[in-house]
Amino acid sequence: MHSPQHDGYEGKGSVYEYSVNDKNWSDIGDEISSMFPSEQLGSVVALSADGSLVAISGLRKGDNHEGVVRVFWKYQKQHLRLG
Repeated sequence: MHSPQHDGYEGKGSVYEYSVNDKNWSDIGDEISSMFPSEQLGSVVALSADGSLVAISGLRKGDNHEGVVRVFWKYQKQHLRLG
């Protein structure tokens, strides 16, 4: 799940991961937030088949308007950034 605005910053995105069991949603990992206020993290999100890896794009990175892709590995309830 992606949120295009977080902490009152337009474009500061966050990504959350949930699981559903018997119609109940539960958070299965920590929040992944943008590193820059205008990054727009979460524009595209892709999960590996087993859900252990997530690739997340952001349309901008800081003031230079370059795109960014971040890859995270889920270890227990933490998302560890790779690379």
